[in-house]
Amino acid sequence: MEKDKGRSKAPFDIDKVSFKNVNSSFEKKFRERYEQSIKMISDDLGGLVSAIGSNSLDILEKMAQRIEYYDMNSDFEDSYHQLLKEYEPFTET
Repeated sequence: MEKDKGRSKAPFDIDKVSFKNVNSSFEKKFRERYEQSIKMISDDLGGLVSAIGSNSLDILEKMAQRIEYYDMNSDFEDSYHQLLKEYEPFTET
């Protein structure tokens, strides 16, 4: 049985992300959210929980791709929520 129903690709490798531009709090929160997301996907807690974990992991991957644009003053939560808004599907009818 496949546990990762909502994610068709393997998670990105967090060990390849360079956190040299950001402060230690940013890195710590990034790594914590990454671990939570992986756990949500792999724990088989149901489709919704897995989808939330997969969505969170997608946002983190986008953050990792833009990591060179963050600096020591960047706040993880602000950065995460900004990308979440940017990639939020349009739900207005």
